[in-house]
Amino acid sequence: VEGKAVFPEDHPNFIGIYMGRVGSEVARQMVESSDCLLILGAFLTDVNTGLFTAKVDRSTVISASAEELSISYHRYPEVTLPDLIDHLLQTKEVRRWELARPELPSPSPPPPSFGQLRTIDIVEELNAFLVPGRYIVVSDVGDCLYAGLDLKTDHFLGPGYYNSMGFGVPAAVAAQLAVPERRVIALVGDGGFQMTGMEMATAQKLGLNPIIIVWNNAHYATLRAIAGKKRYFRLYPWDYAAIARTLGGKGMRVESREEFRKALRRAEKQNVCTLIEAVIAPDDISPTWQRIAQEISTHMRETGPGR
Repeated sequence: VEGKAVFPEDHPNFIGIYMGRVGSEVARQMVESSDCLLILGAFLTDVNTGLFTAKVDRSTVISASAEELSISYHRYPEVTLPDLIDHLLQTKEVRRWELARPELPSPSPPPPSFGQLRTIDIVEELNAFLVPGRYIVVSDVGDCLYAGLDLKTDHFLGPGYYNSMGFGVPAAVAAQLAVPERRVIALVGDGGFQMTGMEMATAQKLGLNPIIIVWNNAHYATLRAIAGKKRYFRLYPWDYAAIARTLGGKGMRVESREEFRKALRRAEKQNVCTLIEAVIAPDDISPTWQRIAQEISTHMRETGPGR
């Protein structure tokens, strides 16, 4: 997950993001059947392995990080990722190989929306909107992050390893300060925005103009997908668009795909921090998070009390 967009996703050898059973099925088959797997700078955490559903033969792995290099079951703490990369770029001993790339299945068309804005609508409209070299996409934790894995972007920034909520808006400020020649689009759930959304004021103070898309489903929806409807998963309603205007930016509330498309185009023309409050149903969850929720629910049933 943390490596999204590190390898160009428009490259002919890109096959998807590997996350064990919950990620791309084509990527899973390729990774788990490989006789030599090169892992660069990645840590096999619960998120990256799809809740440890990855089935990787350790004997086939060459793994390099900032801490050490490992080959199969052997560890070399004195060799790090930069050392390995420098060697691979300079050596003449490594032969070039052609990747036996599988045919990727055509995506199934989404069901009609009947007017209600859906997660898949947001992703598809953003894919039509994003222009390579122009934007950085930043995502908070939550379903906006896992839905965002299907975005076609050349620069993606998400919360690493611990999936800390509240990352989105502050990260949008930091990303635009670091790369001022690009416009930032921040994806943030309503729960994450309620934690750190007031940093929109910092963006205004610094003269930044990120586009912030709040996924307003009025719930901690990822938790709801795992544990079912609970009163404490419901969020106190905020008027997110009005808050944006109060902080000196622009704010729009949308409830349909057409409204969202028009709001994106209006936000593109603004030179101030602009928030789009995208209202979606509490049970509208991305396919990736549906698979994650199923894995967690199954694990909870198998390891719960009395097991």
